Amino acid sequence: MTTALSAANDSVFLRSDYALLSAAILDIVGQKVATTVLGVLSFLRFSMAAISPLIAGYLYQNFGMKAVLFFVAALFAISAAIFASADFNTRILHEK
Repeated sequence: MTTALSAANDSVFLRSDYALLSAAILDIVGQKVATTVLGVLSFLRFSMAAISPLIAGYLYQNFGMKAVLFFVAALFAISAAIFASADFNTRILHEK
């Protein structure tokens, strides 16, 4: 039961933005490099999904749960900063 709730929570809150982020990034880079960008996005998502549990486990064993929560918060802060600094109108303005 807990695993099902965890999977549902993960799908609803964390994975639901994949299509939106992919579409936004593809709007910026254009059609010429779309397949390359999608490959890089998939690789980065896989890399973070593979490495983050190892880092979180190390932090939990050596520093406790508070360190894991700070790690997750730092990941969200970094991605928010990257997302906030993106100029989504660059390609759209140049095409007009």
